[in-house]
Amino acid sequence: MVEVQNKNAENVQNVSKELHHSFSVVSDRPKCPKCKDKTGKVWKVSPYNDDFGNIIKRWSCRCCGMRFSDRDDLTKSKLCKEQFFSTYPKMINSTDNYLQYNQICGLEAKNLGAEQQSIVLLKEQQNTTTNIEAIIAKYEWYLKKEGRKQTTIVGRAKLLKLLWKRGANLNDVDSVKTIIANQSSWCDGRKSNAVDAYHSYLLMEGRTWTKPVYNKISKIPFVPKDTEIDQLISGCTDRIATFLQLLKETYARAGEMWHCSDDNFDFEAKTVSIIPEKNSIAVPFFINYMYFRVLRYSTHK
Repeated sequence: MVEVQNKNAENVQNVSKELHHSFSVVSDRPKCPKCKDKTGKVWKVSPYNDDFGNIIKRWSCRCCGMRFSDRDDLTKSKLCKEQFFSTYPKMINSTDNYLQYNQICGLEAKNLGAEQQSIVLLKEQQNTTTNIEAIIAKYEWYLKKEGRKQTTIVGRAKLLKLLWKRGANLNDVDSVKTIIANQSSWCDGRKSNAVDAYHSYLLMEGRTWTKPVYNKISKIPFVPKDTEIDQLISGCTDRIATFLQLLKETYARAGEMWHCSDDNFDFEAKTVSIIPEKNSIAVPFFINYMYFRVLRYSTHK
């Protein structure tokens, strides 16, 4: 029993010595490059291996917290690297820069095929992007000459560019039909708008096609109650509340009401003349007396 206890004590002492050697201060400790600590509070931490298998020790300063590598080990690693590249010729193309199916014979052979292919692909991509931008600009100018509204021009140009981004060839009718049909996240109304955008593009190019039919599904809109609308208006600021109350009184579109100015209001006749958007008719609307007083106060405020 006494011998076993002595052996256990010796094992504990050996383990403690190893731990002390790995985590405590050693005699050949370097100085911290940041604070130049001379008190000896530099401790060993976990080392790492470089690309050539050399072990590089790491140190941690207890004063400033900086971790740094051993200078002697870094010097050895640098010399090993220089010796390696002086013995073997430097590879012109790394494995990340050439295609896997191309074969290179010899260490000093250049992979010119991969370089030429990458350059050609980049040039083709740049040319394709430049071409689509020119096509979209030409398409927008065509719609403007046809008398389309700005909202229509912007919407159709975005749809045409989106079809190109989804992989459609604008010069191939079947390709465009396939891309539109494969858009599962689009409703029939969205697909119908895309068909109209591409149809006007073909008219610009002087071509014809058989339009796919997508019928818009009419849905009953949600109409809130008057009490719900009043609660919404009462919770907004004065400016937004005036705007929403005016929409409630006139049943106008938000864009139509947003472009109204003081000249559109007749405070004597208690009417407002709305500037119509596309496919609308200019009609004067009568406003009740109580709200007209609030509106007159807010406009002069």
